[in-house]
Amino acid sequence: MHSAAIKVLSLPYKLLFAAAVDDEVPLLRRVCFPAETSANLRHTVECAVGKRAFSREIRLKPVQDDPVGIVCVGCAVVHADGEQRVLANHVIADEIYCNLVYDNNEFVSFASLSEDAKNRTILVNGVSKSYAMTGWRIGYSASNPQLAKVMANYLSHSTSAPSTISQHAAITALTGPQEDMQVMKEAFEKRRDHLVERMNRIEGVSCIKPEGAFYVMMNMTGFIGKTMYGKVIESAEDFSQLFLEKGLVATVPCTAFAAPGFVRWSYATSLTEIDKGLDRLEEFIKNA
Repeated sequence: MHSAAIKVLSLPYKLLFAAAVDDEVPLLRRVCFPAETSANLRHTVECAVGKRAFSREIRLKPVQDDPVGIVCVGCAVVHADGEQRVLANHVIADEIYCNLVYDNNEFVSFASLSEDAKNRTILVNGVSKSYAMTGWRIGYSASNPQLAKVMANYLSHSTSAPSTISQHAAITALTGPQEDMQVMKEAFEKRRDHLVERMNRIEGVSCIKPEGAFYVMMNMTGFIGKTMYGKVIESAEDFSQLFLEKGLVATVPCTAFAAPGFVRWSYATSLTEIDKGLDRLEEFIKNA
């Protein structure tokens, strides 16, 4: 048995997420793996977790990865003698994109896998993504009563509570009609398909089709070491900065997601704006 804690992270991941757990768990073993496809994602996690036994906390970020939108259902469950077991004391399940899963895939909450999983899960969610209520600053968690009480005690002495109007707005969003959210999801899926298809036709860049959220990770490693507009591209930051200056398009370099060589696009905008950005990308590369 190992005495160290283990945190399993898909690549890419948010460095802030990793740092938060690093600060909390002083003795930490990381297992990081590339999330190139959802199939590879599942397989790698099962190998990384299933072959080890750990006596302390295992921190997992299951189901859907925020930066890239890859969906991995049940990645924290392994099969032992035909029985499903959760290899963790507690699992923090960030399910903020649970309603934005595409291609007729069904979202599966980690807590729904078994009664044991439900008791161990700290579910984290909010209204920022599915309900486009970012400015209302509402998030919530669900867990067993003992854990919920500890979190509530801490929260009451830190941020106190969100505003009353924000709480009522969130309740209305969660309990009211969901048709508009479904319309928005279908629009996201259409924009995703269009963005991915066009991007993969542009010479020098590529991307995989995300299965959730509303981001695309563009591979620009082919430009590393090359000179564009008199500047040597040494990183995704260089590419994004130059693209902003010359193409007037803002992208996010993914070094901050532990994925150097990629920049992130969002399709939480209109098809017209997406095409405008891709037109500028083509011109930016062509004229370099």
